[in-house]
Amino acid sequence: MNKTKLLSCEELLDIFSTSHIATAIYTTDDLVIEAATQAMLSFWGRSRDIVGLPLEVAVPELKGQPFAQQMKSALATGITFSAKGVAAQLMHNGKLNTFYYDYEYRPVKNADGDIICLLHHATDVTERVLGEMALANEEQQRQILERELALNEELSAANEELAAINEELHQTQTELNTLNDELEERIQVVP
Repeated sequence: MNKTKLLSCEELLDIFSTSHIATAIYTTDDLVIEAATQAMLSFWGRSRDIVGLPLEVAVPELKGQPFAQQMKSALATGITFSAKGVAAQLMHNGKLNTFYYDYEYRPVKNADGDIICLLHHATDVTERVLGEMALANEEQQRQILERELALNEELSAANEELAAINEELHQTQTELNTLNDELEERIQVVP
């Protein structure tokens, strides 16, 4: 017969860390990393030895980016913060790269209503965002091309009008030259 037993905190954290969902748990205003799944560690390009460190010490390239302030605000207010398609500068293979994430910072409260930690979920949406950017760029290029084609049509029509006007002017000039020649002949004939 199977007996139900409560899992220890260590067992729960071990189970938690195997999740394929990028998740981290932080405590205190220093955003101390209490736990992180392998998926989150991979996003950061770090190993499990950063657990127990403040986030900005563990992942220093996050300094100056909006994330720590958003987390601290969620901890202070108790209001969940969510964002979609946000750029983050992170180290990857020793090089700082831009990635895009959908993420949530959810304050977790105890039975008394006190905030005890911050739960962070993130999804790498870099491919989606880059695809959207490429589509937007393509649309912008299409609109520019359409404007250029419309301008070219207008220019072509204006050139045709100018050619017609130039032809009229040429005919008028020819007629004026003929009239001028006739007048000069008349003046010379008159004694």
